[in-house]
Amino acid sequence: MDFATISLWCLYFIALYFSIFLLTIFLSPNEEKLKKPKKWPSVSVIIPAWNEESTIAETISSALALDYPKDKLKIIVVNHGSTDNTEKIARSFKEVRVLNLKRKKGDNKAVALNFALKHVKTQFFACLDSDSVVDRNALKDMIPYFFTSKKVAVVTPSMLVKSPKSLLQALQKYEYIVAVFFKRLASKINCIYVAPGPFSVYRTEIVKKIGGFSEEAIAEDMEIVYRLQKEHYIVKQCCKGGYSYAEAPKTLKQLYKQRQRWYGGSLENLYKYRNLTLRKKYGDFGFFQMPRNFFGILAAVAAVFFFFYYVIRPILKKVFYFYLIKFDILTYLLNIKFNIDIFTIKDVQLAFVTLFLFLLSIIFFAYACKNVGEKIKFKDLPTIVVFFFFYSLVLSTIYLIVMFKKFTNRKFIWEK
Repeated sequence: MDFATISLWCLYFIALYFSIFLLTIFLSPNEEKLKKPKKWPSVSVIIPAWNEESTIAETISSALALDYPKDKLKIIVVNHGSTDNTEKIARSFKEVRVLNLKRKKGDNKAVALNFALKHVKTQFFACLDSDSVVDRNALKDMIPYFFTSKKVAVVTPSMLVKSPKSLLQALQKYEYIVAVFFKRLASKINCIYVAPGPFSVYRTEIVKKIGGFSEEAIAEDMEIVYRLQKEHYIVKQCCKGGYSYAEAPKTLKQLYKQRQRWYGGSLENLYKYRNLTLRKKYGDFGFFQMPRNFFGILAAVAAVFFFFYYVIRPILKKVFYFYLIKFDILTYLLNIKFNIDIFTIKDVQLAFVTLFLFLLSIIFFAYACKNVGEKIKFKDLPTIVVFFFFYSLVLSTIYLIVMFKKFTNRKFIWEK
């Protein structure tokens, strides 16, 4: 066997291990039914905003429309140095408290969140990105999880794409749907590692105890969860309801900027918290989630490598062959021989493992859509094909670029 085949076998073995592990979680009994508290606790919704005049009104309106006792709900908007009409629009909502924070060079969202935390007196608080909206039932869906244990520090939302219009946004729609499904599985074994900005809910006391959000991290929503896991707190995913809707990038340039922060933050946190890996005291998070996150790096490299090895390389060889025969393609076509003997296929074992993993992916995808009430229509099939066969390659390529920048000591700047 050549190097590529050996590498492929290793990759399949690791992927098979994680797939079977996830399958056993998927087939395990569901969580017990949650009980609503007799008295709903107080909650603050923090909306950090920086030049968001086009979306801030919709975001605030969705927060005010939450089905929750109004005397227990506080809405705080942090106007973080906006130079447009963000502050004016926010102040037009009389029920909202607006805090002004001067913006300094290098400031990120964590600075605004920590500033707001100084004013938070409620038992819980939620972070709501100012280009996102929240479902009116989300808070009542999420709060009961905190009463399953005093160690529950965060409950994450079921985050979906808000009103996808372009092909790129439709691809992200399916990515988010699959992410929600896998987070719901990971929640069963306390393996959540990121709390999305669009409406993750935190226990105020615990977050203040560990020092708030890291203002040095480019992915503060990921760093704080790693830190909470290190301190043996519990992070839950809302498994029924708890929906929020985020604005997805419309162009590849916007997608790249977003993923530079996500993937750069992922690499940063994996290195910072590498000591959690394969450590017994960190349970499933140390033995399953940390290796799985590291495998994500390997998978990105492998996806690009094997695409070039098995797709681009043969094409280039064929082009070179045509060059040698002076592009006499007609003669080539007249002399081509077809071999349809299926028993001559090489690496049947690899083909079988590939088919198994692909079918498992299809099953997970179908159930993920069903899980959030997304019906698969015939007209969506071309988008789903692109999602399965090309979109992951685009993301892997972005991941490699970000890795290269990170390993060459490029400093990432936090961007919206």
